[in-house]
Amino acid sequence: MDIKKIVVIAALALLAIIGYNYYSSAQSEKARTARMAETEALRASIPQPPATKTTPSKEVLAEKTPDIAVQPTPAASDVEVFSAPIPEKVEPEKKLDNSMCDSVIPVAEKVMRARQDGIAISNALDFANGIKDGTPATEAVSRITKQMVIEAYSMPSFSTDSYKDDAVREFGAKQYLACMRAFS
Repeated sequence: MDIKKIVVIAALALLAIIGYNYYSSAQSEKARTARMAETEALRASIPQPPATKTTPSKEVLAEKTPDIAVQPTPAASDVEVFSAPIPEKVEPEKKLDNSMCDSVIPVAEKVMRARQDGIAISNALDFANGIKDGTPATEAVSRITKQMVIEAYSMPSFSTDSYKDDAVREFGAKQYLACMRAFS
């Protein structure tokens, strides 16, 4: 082969590789934009509680607000990630309202945050199994949490913080919608 032909073939191969990488990155950005739009649509579909003019007391807020908070930074240890308190009892006679499914969001986000931060699935499942204390309510919470862990760990883990945050928010919204569908 002539050296000119080799140089031309190498240049074409290089251009093909550059073009493919450019196309792939553009497609990745389109996919991220589509995921963000889907997440925002899911968020918009979550009903918001009606605004009240009275300000509730701190005691009322402490009773109604779960102590589960998603930290934007990775947890220092597995114990800290799963240290959220579990509700004492759920009365089966009470009719389901939005507040029941509202409590699913922080738990789902915490489970997905653990997934994204690289916490081992065995630790997450140990947490879910540790919820049980023999009562039917905690047995149900344990089963639901275990299903969330299984679903979260079947999804991909991301390396960039923005993708991790998107995955956490999206997973919380999907679990909320699943709860609303299951009990509507």
